[in-house]
Amino acid sequence: MEYLVSEAYIHIKGIRIVGEFRFEKLGSERYVLRVDGCVWASHIHAELKPEDVTCPFALLAMSIFEKVLNGKVRVADSEYFKTGTRTRIELL
Repeated sequence: MEYLVSEAYIHIKGIRIVGEFRFEKLGSERYVLRVDGCVWASHIHAELKPEDVTCPFALLAMSIFEKVLNGKVRVADSEYFKTGTRTRIELL
């Protein structure tokens, strides 16, 4: 899983739409995805003030988790900040 995470980060950072894309492991099947420096965050988050919505980058990460692990993840809402998001990813 750590290899997958590092490869995803390399590709996403390479296209320069986020500054930071990292996972923190909370437990055996629980992670937090941190996205920071998103090119759209400064105006989208401030103007739309999203609530009860999952960050598109988190949805992408969740789909990768499901494909690689051949399982399902719980779709969780993201916490939105001025320049990024925080989203819990939990395998079911």
